[in-house]
Order: sequence, then structure tokens, then C-alpha cells
Amino acid sequence: DANTIDAGVVSTMETSLESVIVIPAVMNHSSTIIFLHGLGDTGEGWADEIAAIKPPHTKLICPTA
Repeated sequence: DANTIDAGVVSTMETSLESVIVIPAVMNHSSTIIFLHGLGDTGEGWADEIAAIKPPHTKLICPTA
């Protein structure tokens, strides 16, 4: 299933228009951050920076603008 993500695995979900980077929580998932950025950038362009500061219980979703 494209929406199932194992802990510790970064995945890219393809949609008809763009890709979405999803970084799962590494502990008990209790929150989600959907990071919206400016036009002309990609989710991949921000995923590493945001992942470095996200809490371990938080799933990160970085769509492409």
C-alpha cells in the first residue's frame, strides 16, 4: 500500500501533479507536520532540514509547491 510507511523509512508518494516526501515518526506517532513552502521548490529541498529538527514522535510531510 502506497500510504503505509515503516518506521525509519523515508518514502516518496507520487501523485498526478507532484511528489510528496513523508518521513515517519521514529517513536509513538502523536503529531504530524505538513511543511508548506514557497513556489518553485520541492519537498526534497526542505525534507532534510526539517527532519533534522523534528521531534521523534512527529511524522513530517513535505509536498512539492
